[in-house]
Amino acid sequence: MSNDGTKAAARRGAWRKIHSTCECGVEVYGNGKNHFRSCSAHLESAGWPMDSAMRDALRHEGHMSADIVRIERALGQIYLDRRAHGDKSEMPWSEYRDTVWQLADA
Repeated sequence: MSNDGTKAAARRGAWRKIHSTCECGVEVYGNGKNHFRSCSAHLESAGWPMDSAMRDALRHEGHMSADIVRIERALGQIYLDRRAHGDKSEMPWSEYRDTVWQLADA
Protein backbone atom coordinates (compact mmCIF):
# COMPACT_ATOMS: atom_id res chain seq x y z
CA MET A 1 0.00 0.00 0.00
CA SER A 2 1.32 3.43 -0.84
CA ASN A 3 2.08 6.05 1.77
CA ASP A 4 -0.92 8.12 0.58
CA GLY A 5 -3.19 5.10 0.99
CA THR A 6 -1.90 4.55 4.51
CA LYS A 7 -2.56 8.19 5.42
CA ALA A 8 -6.06 8.06 3.94
CA ALA A 9 -6.84 4.89 5.89
CA ALA A 10 -5.55 6.52 9.09
CA ARG A 11 -7.78 9.57 8.50
CA ARG A 12 -10.82 7.37 7.90
CA GLY A 13 -10.05 5.39 11.04
CA ALA A 14 -9.64 8.53 13.13
CA TRP A 15 -12.90 9.96 11.76
CA ARG A 16 -14.74 6.75 12.70
CA LYS A 17 -13.57 7.16 16.31
CA ILE A 18 -15.58 10.39 16.57
CA HIS A 19 -19.11 9.26 17.27
CA SER A 20 -22.24 10.11 19.20
CA THR A 21 -25.71 8.70 19.59
CA CYS A 22 -28.58 10.69 18.10
CA GLU A 23 -31.86 11.20 19.94
CA CYS A 24 -33.41 8.66 17.55
CA GLY A 25 -30.95 5.98 18.73
CA VAL A 26 -28.71 5.86 15.65
CA GLU A 27 -24.95 5.80 16.26
CA VAL A 28 -23.52 8.71 14.22
CA TYR A 29 -19.86 8.81 13.16
CA GLY A 30 -17.87 11.92 12.26
CA ASN A 31 -19.71 15.23 12.35
CA GLY A 32 -22.96 13.53 11.37
CA LYS A 33 -24.40 16.54 9.54
CA ASN A 34 -26.09 14.38 6.91
CA HIS A 35 -27.89 12.37 9.57
CA PHE A 36 -28.69 15.35 11.79
CA ARG A 37 -30.15 17.31 8.87
CA SER A 38 -32.44 14.42 7.93
CA CYS A 39 -33.43 13.19 11.41
CA SER A 40 -36.73 14.62 12.66
CA ALA A 41 -35.86 13.85 16.29
CA HIS A 42 -32.66 15.89 16.04
CA LEU A 43 -34.37 18.75 14.20
CA GLU A 44 -36.99 18.95 16.96
CA SER A 45 -34.48 18.94 19.81
CA ALA A 46 -31.39 20.74 18.50
CA GLY A 47 -32.32 22.25 15.16
CA TRP A 48 -30.49 22.45 11.85
CA PRO A 49 -26.70 22.19 12.22
CA MET A 50 -25.14 25.17 10.45
CA ASP A 51 -21.81 25.01 8.67
CA SER A 52 -18.81 26.42 10.53
CA ALA A 53 -18.44 29.23 7.96
CA MET A 54 -21.96 30.50 8.72
CA ARG A 55 -21.32 30.28 12.47
CA ASP A 56 -18.04 32.17 12.02
CA ALA A 57 -19.83 34.89 10.02
CA LEU A 58 -22.42 35.27 12.80
CA ARG A 59 -19.70 35.46 15.46
CA HIS A 60 -17.82 38.01 13.36
CA GLU A 61 -20.95 40.19 13.39
CA GLY A 62 -21.09 39.98 17.19
CA HIS A 63 -23.62 37.20 17.73
CA MET A 64 -23.01 34.98 20.72
CA SER A 65 -23.26 31.19 20.97
CA ALA A 66 -26.75 31.48 22.47
CA ASP A 67 -27.87 33.36 19.34
CA ILE A 68 -26.43 30.64 17.14
CA VAL A 69 -28.25 27.91 19.08
CA ARG A 70 -31.50 29.91 18.82
CA ILE A 71 -31.02 30.29 15.07
CA GLU A 72 -30.26 26.58 14.59
CA ARG A 73 -33.42 25.65 16.50
CA ALA A 74 -35.50 28.07 14.44
CA LEU A 75 -34.03 26.62 11.24
CA GLY A 76 -34.88 23.13 12.49
CA GLN A 77 -38.50 24.18 12.96
CA ILE A 78 -38.57 25.72 9.48
CA TYR A 79 -37.30 22.46 7.98
CA LEU A 80 -39.80 20.40 9.98
CA ASP A 81 -42.61 22.64 8.71
CA ARG A 82 -41.37 22.32 5.12
CA ARG A 83 -41.26 18.53 5.44
CA ALA A 84 -44.76 18.46 6.92
CA HIS A 85 -45.90 20.17 3.72
CA GLY A 86 -44.08 17.62 1.54
CA ASP A 87 -40.93 19.61 0.71
CA LYS A 88 -37.93 17.51 1.76
CA SER A 89 -35.35 19.52 -0.16
CA GLU A 90 -32.84 21.90 1.38
CA MET A 91 -33.47 25.60 0.98
CA PRO A 92 -31.58 27.25 -1.87
CA TRP A 93 -28.39 28.91 -0.59
CA SER A 94 -29.64 32.48 -1.01
CA GLU A 95 -32.90 31.71 0.84
CA TYR A 96 -30.98 29.89 3.59
CA ARG A 97 -28.51 32.78 3.97
CA ASP A 98 -31.27 35.40 4.07
CA THR A 99 -33.25 33.34 6.58
CA VAL A 100 -30.24 32.97 8.87
CA TRP A 101 -29.60 36.74 8.84
CA GLN A 102 -33.30 37.51 9.41
CA LEU A 103 -33.30 35.15 12.39
CA ALA A 104 -30.08 36.70 13.68
CA ASP A 105 -31.57 40.21 13.50
CA ALA A 106 -34.83 39.17 15.19
